[in-house]
Amino acid sequence: LDLKNYILYAFRSTVLLSHGIHIDKVYRLIVNEDVTGNNDSITSKNFLTYPTLKIVKGKNVYNRGSTPNSTVFYGTQTVDTALKEIKPAVGKRVTIGVWLPKTKKDFVGYPIIHDETTIAANAEVHNAYENVRKMEASYHPILLQYMHYYIKLLAREYAKPVRDKREYMLSALFSEQIFHINDPNPAFTYDCIIYPSVGNGFKTFNFAIRPAVIDNEFK
Repeated sequence: LDLKNYILYAFRSTVLLSHGIHIDKVYRLIVNEDVTGNNDSITSKNFLTYPTLKIVKGKNVYNRGSTPNSTVFYGTQTVDTALKEIKPAVGKRVTIGVWLPKTKKDFVGYPIIHDETTIAANAEVHNAYENVRKMEASYHPILLQYMHYYIKLLAREYAKPVRDKREYMLSALFSEQIFHINDPNPAFTYDCIIYPSVGNGFKTFNFAIRPAVIDNEFK
């Protein structure tokens, strides 16, 4: 709790970066036993969406983009990425949900683009990073210094492999700020957070999507 309070004190302001992204489809893979308690087939699409807040609070764990007090929809760009992220054990049944936007549109995403390993591995991230650097030339040095601390830390936390769910704490806290989870009237709203896949060597992207966006904009 002390660490959580210190992080929220040290980073009181959220650095806003936005990127319009066209999403053709999003894949979500689940290990059946993890959500139903058995290895049988799944017949309800409710298991292929985001967990309810009640379930999240019951599990009481941190995830890459959500705390024990919030829920988001996690998806990936490709089936291969989903498999490499989840790494299901041999013999375990899995189910893959494919989510499609109801209309053609660009979604407003928060891009995680400042990790050195990711920049080197992903051409799209490299281009986005260079575009941000060009814009930074007009920023005040003090603001720029704060921004660098913020986005470097956020990128590091989103890119690191973890062995314990508690290691997600920093990225989860930052993500709640980005999504304005505790703000009923946010001045700016993101549809999703876009971050490179650790499991797939940063070559493809994952999405943390707000529940309302999945409910209203996808099928």
